[in-house]
Amino acid sequence: MERFDFEVQISRMDEKDLLFQVVQRFAGLDLSPQRVDNMQMGYVFEELIRIGAEQSNEEAGEHFTPREVIRLMVSLLLSPEADLGKPHVVKTIYDPACGTGGMLTVAEKFLLDHNADARPHLFGQDINDESWAVCRSDMLIKGDDADRIVLGDSFTADGYQRRADDTRWTFDYMLANPPFGVEWKQQKQAIEKERDTESVPLGEGIDAYMEREVLPHVPDARVDHDKTKIGYEIPLNRHFYVYEPLRPLEAIEADLRTLETEIAQLLADVTA
Repeated sequence: MERFDFEVQISRMDEKDLLFQVVQRFAGLDLSPQRVDNMQMGYVFEELIRIGAEQSNEEAGEHFTPREVIRLMVSLLLSPEADLGKPHVVKTIYDPACGTGGMLTVAEKFLLDHNADARPHLFGQDINDESWAVCRSDMLIKGDDADRIVLGDSFTADGYQRRADDTRWTFDYMLANPPFGVEWKQQKQAIEKERDTESVPLGEGIDAYMEREVLPHVPDARVDHDKTKIGYEIPLNRHFYVYEPLRPLEAIEADLRTLETEIAQLLADVTA
């Protein structure tokens, strides 16, 4: 609850004489789980993030992933799995940039929709205090283990690097959509210092890829097969981008001339 900074927000609204108005508006709203379920509340939260991001000249996509994109990612990741229908199958799902937990929630729903007896265990980490607090709150409401949602930078302070018995954490699935457009220099340095990785095309053998792409440049490179992981990366812009041709130059020039006329008139009004 402390990470929500309620006291700070209350003080700000009280200072601007807005606190009573806000409380009055919320008092008349029915936000019970029967009226507004978890998914709908997530949409409300994301819409508020979008509005705030646009007002501060940020990209809303830096802070959340649309639910339809999450459903696509989850379907591509889990649909081929043959053992999801087994009785009481246990699956661990990890999101290293979990935000408010949207990906974890959709993945859990996918598993339970296909197998009501499945036992999904959700794990996540996020650096943003409020997003982390929302995700933990969601886990508590649903009866999941909120302690599995870790606060911190998963690149520089990995909360799931080692277990208590000093063994490595492993998960059945990892879903992630790290914030787009964020400055990653600090994280990049940490990655280059601790681990050098290569993304091998799914249909190609690792040894063949190493022979062609790595060894000519780093002859002493080797593969640590214990760290080999299979995953899927979806380049959304490449697959879903629709080209829109530019407007004719004549139309652009006409707009520019119109703007120049309007600016000249405004200047004339100001200096008159």
